[in-house]
Parts: sequence; C-alpha cells; structure tokens
Amino acid sequence: VRADAKSAFAWGPENKQVAFAREGLRVTTLDGKQRLLDRESPTAIAWSPDGTQLVAAFPGGKDAANSRLRIVDSQGSRLAETAIKGRVGRLFWPEEQRILAGSAELKMYSFGSNFKTTLYHWNGRDTPVATVLRDSTLSRPIVEALGARLIDSFFVSLSALGTEIVYAQAVHPPAFPVRLDIILRHLETGIERHLASVSMTGSGAIFSTDSEQILCANNTTQSSWINLWTDKKSPGVDAVGWSLAQSPGGRYLWLDGRLFQDDQEVGMVPSPGAARFSSDGSMLLAQRGGSLVLLSGFRDAVPPSLPPGQRSELTTMRRLLFQGLISQEEYLSRKPAVATP
Repeated sequence: VRADAKSAFAWGPENKQVAFAREGLRVTTLDGKQRLLDRESPTAIAWSPDGTQLVAAFPGGKDAANSRLRIVDSQGSRLAETAIKGRVGRLFWPEEQRILAGSAELKMYSFGSNFKTTLYHWNGRDTPVATVLRDSTLSRPIVEALGARLIDSFFVSLSALGTEIVYAQAVHPPAFPVRLDIILRHLETGIERHLASVSMTGSGAIFSTDSEQILCANNTTQSSWINLWTDKKSPGVDAVGWSLAQSPGGRYLWLDGRLFQDDQEVGMVPSPGAARFSSDGSMLLAQRGGSLVLLSGFRDAVPPSLPPGQRSELTTMRRLLFQGLISQEEYLSRKPAVATP
C-alpha cells in the first residue's frame, strides 16, 4: 500500500483494516479496498476500543508547531475536535472515554531553547487535561546539531494494562554529552522511576507483553530487558533501534527493520521505519520508504485476556507497589495467582 513517508498507521481492533496517511487519512481493508476519511494527513492515529471511530492528530493549521486532535467515524464524519500544544507523535485510545496523546514542543531563544514534553488526557468532549512530563533547557548548538532528531527522540509507549507509560527525554547536564533518560510513569498517581539512560543514537523502548519489563539499548549494539521493579537487566537481542515492536505473545521482535524470532535474527526489511504487529500476532505491518508492507505467517502464542476482576486486582497491586504500600516481594509472590486467567 502506498503511503506518505513516515506515515502514521494503526491496525483496526479486529485486524481486518488499517488506518494510515496518504495525502489524507485513509482506511484500507487487507484486500486493498480504500476510503478517504479526511483530506489532511495525520501525524498519529488510534482506533477506538470498539473499532467504530478513529482519533487522529493533525498539524495545527497556521501554527504547525501545535496540533489538533480530531475524532471521526468510519465514514469520515467529524465527531469532535480540540487543540493542543506541540507535535503529537503517539496516540492511544485504551478505554471508551480515555484518549492519550504525547506531544513535544520546542521553542528557540537567543540564549538557548526550551524543550517541553506533555501527555494529554482527553475524554473526547471536554478540554484535554495536560500533564507536563519534562520541561528542560538545551543550548542552541545542541539543538542545531540534533535537528529533527530532538523532536523525534521523544516517544511514549503504553503498557498492555494501560496503567503506565515509558517515555524518553533529552537531557544535557553541564560538562556531559546530551543523553536520553528513559522514564517509567504510573498514570494514576504520577509517580515516576528512572529506568535507564542511553545516548542520543541509542534506542526507543517498549514494554514486554506482560508489562513487567522494558526493552531498550544496553550499548550501541545490544538491547536488554530491564525489570520495572528490581532494575535487573537480562539479555535482549544483538541489535538496537528507534522503531521497536513485539508480537502479543512475545515470540517476535522488530528493531529498525531487523526481525527476531525467539531472540534469533530471521530477516530484514530494507529502508525500514515503524512497524506494528496485529493483535492476534499473525501479521506485521511495516513502513518501507513510501509504502506499508504486510508480512504474514507469524505463529505467535497470544495469551488469553485477564477477566475484569483479575485485571482490576492486578492494576491495584501495581498502584500500591508504586506508592510503596506493598513490597516488591509481596507483589511478585501474589502476581502469579492474579495474572493467570
């Protein structure tokens, strides 16, 4: 499927259609039947949980440094719209009235620059609620040297439980090189933990399928899994990347076009960009230049979903752990019984 360069795209909930950007916001079925929903091209896309609506982020008209969030139905009818500051790189719609948008905002001054990253919470009706993640000052030479990489370095990943995010922030301590700090944040409480620091040429980060670890660069050639609670590192794969994806069952990994099965490299896609696995783990959609390429035939063992009662108990336990009201040992000893369907 032809698409805009670095096109935003997202699988539909039942993996029968894909939303993407090509001279506008489009939806295509897997057999190639397309429809145009909006004539503007979005920077990020997410489907509603029931698959009947889409939210997309668009550049903010005359003020291209800012964004507009717009909800449309399956025919392109506009249902809601709101304005937010910064460029939106990722959107999530984990619950019916809960949309999350991560934005980055850069302002240049004669003495330096202000780089602010924000997470917006929107219920689809009222004014979005902004939570500033980081607000930092970087020197002008650093910003000019990094160029577009600075804005692109900000990413947000959402855990499968929808209760935490991991994000990156560019930091430039005096007398030290600029770096990326990888931060874990519990959304309900706002409590954060620093998990790792990587170079600006390092990598993105994603949660493991069980939301207990993140994968990010360990050095310039290898990635490691980092336990969220103990900070213990375990081997990942012999690769690093900005564009990371893991299949729902955890068997397959994608890092900047390199495909791994059971931690062994099994293939590569030339000129790679972002990639997303389908929710059943059988397909992978990947950017390649001005196209989206569909790879199929994956055999991933997707774990069953937790019943609502167990999911609620697990998220409560994680909140208590972030708040220090239970110990790591208590959480880890209780979790197997709670997290098994």
